[in-house]
Amino acid sequence: MTAIALSATGLDWRFWPEPSPARGARFQVIASAQLVDELTGLPALVNVRASSGMPGPLARASGGGLVGLVGRPAALYPEPWPAPPPRVRIDVTAAGFLPIELDGDLPPQPLFPAQFDPLDLGTIGLHRTPTRISGRAVEVDMTPVAGAIVEATRIWTAAEAIAGPGDSPNGVSLLLPLRADRPAGATVRRRNLNLLPGDKSLLTPVGDGAVRLKLSDRQGLALNQRIAIEPGDPERTEYAVLIDIDASSSADQAAWVTLAFPVARAHGEDTAVARVGLGAVGAPNQLLLSARRGDQTLLLDGMAGFSPGQTTLQISGGGVPDEFHTFSLWRDVTAADGSFRLPPLHRLAHVELTASGGGQPQPVRRVLSLSGWPDALADMVFP
Repeated sequence: MTAIALSATGLDWRFWPEPSPARGARFQVIASAQLVDELTGLPALVNVRASSGMPGPLARASGGGLVGLVGRPAALYPEPWPAPPPRVRIDVTAAGFLPIELDGDLPPQPLFPAQFDPLDLGTIGLHRTPTRISGRAVEVDMTPVAGAIVEATRIWTAAEAIAGPGDSPNGVSLLLPLRADRPAGATVRRRNLNLLPGDKSLLTPVGDGAVRLKLSDRQGLALNQRIAIEPGDPERTEYAVLIDIDASSSADQAAWVTLAFPVARAHGEDTAVARVGLGAVGAPNQLLLSARRGDQTLLLDGMAGFSPGQTTLQISGGGVPDEFHTFSLWRDVTAADGSFRLPPLHRLAHVELTASGGGQPQPVRRVLSLSGWPDALADMVFP
């Protein structure tokens, strides 16, 4: 090792520098992403928390919506670089936004550990949490207006777009969250779902996220069969697809079944389960924007086949099994006291509500901005 001599502050110094460590042996960023509010394009003005359910690198979050994984690659990964490459994951939560899981494969590292290139996950748009808009339709003297239709008539999907004319309200709300990511162009169509005879029940309670159910029997069940869990309650009914059935006992005995996707809610012991048959299907519509697991608002290129009174739909595309959901249009009819409540809305920066009918000669309109809070009030006052 060669000594280096230098003079500083009037003194002569001689030192023997340590060799620089290999790039892969340094503590550094392993993967990173920039998070923004999808409606503003700006970093969210709330604290972002990052974690990782995988062993190895440490998850970190900093100001400006930056999240990532850090560590010493040479201490975490084998040499030579493995094939297939290591996969990493970052779980992100932020108040007012839906949680998101970021994952990806680390890039090839042909010179590892002398060199290391981190994974750039890019800019990711956070989706705000759904908001339920409620209120009352009244006359100026506070007399309730019953039987009026309150509905979304224009929408804006970017905060700064409010100066423009807005878009047609082509979209539906799922009463339970989407179970898988779906790309733009995925198909959404109205689909009748018919309960079939042969009641079954859960023999053990299940928590949200469960993928295996123990049923009272497996009579009439087959792979890719649709079932309804807790039928009869539109806001709790889950439609699932069977991908595995335990056939180790006779069909009239208890059996475990495996679902294509985890359940969204907990269901207690003795909860009813019914087989489901596919009924009439509506015309296809396509997702305008890609949808993410957990979303409840789907933005579509049209509303073909959808009309008031229909309740279930089918979602296809993305290389995963189809989903079946209870849905609602963005409208409600006011009760005797003038009250109304719309289904969950998000992925919208602003929405125009129009109230009409109920014996009133002229409709009234109101534009509301959605903030990601779970509830919003919007009274509609007829002149």
